[in-house]
Amino acid sequence: MKPRYFYSLRSTIADRPQLTACGRLTESPWYRCPGCSAFIDEELASYDAVIDHLGRRGLADTLPVSSLHFVFRRDLIDLWQAHGLTGFSATPVHVIGWSKRTKKPFPTEVPEYALVRPSAFVRLEEPPPLGPPCPVCGSDDYAFPKLTEPLPHGVQIDESSWDGSSIFGVLYYGFLFCTREVAELTLRAGYSKHFGFTRVEEIHSEEPHDRERWAGRDYGAYYMGFIKQRVEDL
Repeated sequence: MKPRYFYSLRSTIADRPQLTACGRLTESPWYRCPGCSAFIDEELASYDAVIDHLGRRGLADTLPVSSLHFVFRRDLIDLWQAHGLTGFSATPVHVIGWSKRTKKPFPTEVPEYALVRPSAFVRLEEPPPLGPPCPVCGSDDYAFPKLTEPLPHGVQIDESSWDGSSIFGVLYYGFLFCTREVAELTLRAGYSKHFGFTRVEEIHSEEPHDRERWAGRDYGAYYMGFIKQRVEDL
């Protein structure tokens, strides 16, 4: 039996905002759980987004609006839905104009986007939970190290908590996990220019950038090695 691999969707442009259009949602309400103080999004029926600039590649297949929201072009989501993928919701995102310099001409053809949220959730074995789930919202707090410290074995999913969904997350954490089926379908359809897939056991396992050890380009190549953008690398 082949080993089962799970993946995390990872942006390849998060630290290069000049490449594509990026901006923010005009409204994204949230509140804190009264039991554990976790940040909880209030889901809206639709969202408006404004963009700061178009970048060299314009309005691409992903629209960076924050580190915690996944906004993809509608045609990718249509592909997922046409193939019966499960475990997510897609809320329309309307790009309405510039965030600044509002008198500047805005593109006349703007793709349709949607904010993707997991509707199925798993628990983690690694890093371990720090205690029982919150009795109010049900979320767990995990022992993630500081950003400068890697996770030697990445993230390990408690597979007994997985319901078989194609796409899933960890409650109130900014992960979007998926099965190999999702990764293969997405990459074979050509959606690989602005994001890719990292095996969960490699999440946060990369060494931190040490300027004395790594030249900038060398570290960039090393880091990108964790993000798979070809089917044969999955």
